[in-house]
Amino acid sequence: MNELKIAVISDPHVFSGPSGDDCPSFIAMQDDQSNPRQNPFAGIKNLIQEEGISCDYLFCGGDLGDKAKPDAQQHAWKNVNEIAQELKASEVFGAAGNHDVDSRFSYNSFDAKGQVMALEPPFPTMRKTQWLEYWAKNFTFVEVGDVRILLLNSSAFHGYHKQGDVPEYYHGRVSDATVDAVSRSLSGAQTKPVNILFCHHHPIKNDLVRNVDYSDMDNGDRMINAIQEAHVGPWMIIHGHKHVPRLYYAPGDSSAPTIFSAGSFAAKPYPENRNALKPEFYLISIPMNGPLASATVRGKIEVWQWSYGLGWARGKQGVGLGNSAGFGARLDTAEFSSEINDYLRREHSGMSLPWGQLVSRFPKLEQLIPTDFDRVLRFLEDNHGIRCLKEHETFAQVDIP
Repeated sequence: MNELKIAVISDPHVFSGPSGDDCPSFIAMQDDQSNPRQNPFAGIKNLIQEEGISCDYLFCGGDLGDKAKPDAQQHAWKNVNEIAQELKASEVFGAAGNHDVDSRFSYNSFDAKGQVMALEPPFPTMRKTQWLEYWAKNFTFVEVGDVRILLLNSSAFHGYHKQGDVPEYYHGRVSDATVDAVSRSLSGAQTKPVNILFCHHHPIKNDLVRNVDYSDMDNGDRMINAIQEAHVGPWMIIHGHKHVPRLYYAPGDSSAPTIFSAGSFAAKPYPENRNALKPEFYLISIPMNGPLASATVRGKIEVWQWSYGLGWARGKQGVGLGNSAGFGARLDTAEFSSEINDYLRREHSGMSLPWGQLVSRFPKLEQLIPTDFDRVLRFLEDNHGIRCLKEHETFAQVDIP
């Protein structure tokens, strides 16, 4: 495998009733399910066929149905698996979310996780041993070639809490026992060039979430330290939950995990984010360069965004995660912009250069997280007078004075 491709669908929040002001999702089961401009599931199936999108794995970040409604959960999971077939994905992996567990016992008086465990095909994986481990131990590992995937149940304690305490459904949690068990499992494990932890809740607080938020994962920082200290290769963490997309790095040294907070696939944006976010679908591409090739997982994420009445289209810069985003290349942005300036002045002074040619010379440009990428562009323009110009939401050329 020269390149690993992972499609990500998270937090569809399918609603079992009709659309309306109180409907939390653009997918309402009592509405037309076949119109690609009015239903994100129908639309993404069309997009995949039209653009020939394919992947190795499809990750579903949980919150299948809104408020754990059983028929909405099954409808969402069925469609996720149909999308995986369209993508020619070899496997689907899920992450149990707070809306997947009947933690308020609306449909069952004692078994909060019974209905999500009863989904068909089996959730979060069709691998029988790993399915049993996920629900019994709250985590499991899947290893395929040079890729290690840690499926972590951050909703494992929903439905339980000590009387008088904040209910568990207000946040995620990974227990000390789970962290210790993960560490033991990784002890002496083979180094892999790509390690991915997949869960529903934020392992650390996302500062872009502005509302009062109890929802990050208790003990998540200890889990991050544990996987990093296992020394089994670089890590990337993928999760959903609060519908605010972001790419950033965990605290720590230069090999700290990359964290990708996925936005929602179909939920209507919260009022405070209505103009800044849209439903999003992602395709992650990670070059496979062999063990020890890099201390970080590097790659690129392509983004499609949903608009009711229009359907899916390439992401728009300034909205959500934008058109695309990179990750993994960690460097001094001022020094990097000076290096780019020196090359352009020496080889292309007074000219316009196609963007693709610049990326071919400096491939790390496409592996910078959005905040670092923006800093490089700002340094190029403010310090060196070099402008990077867009066409149809993508960079097209570089003007060198």
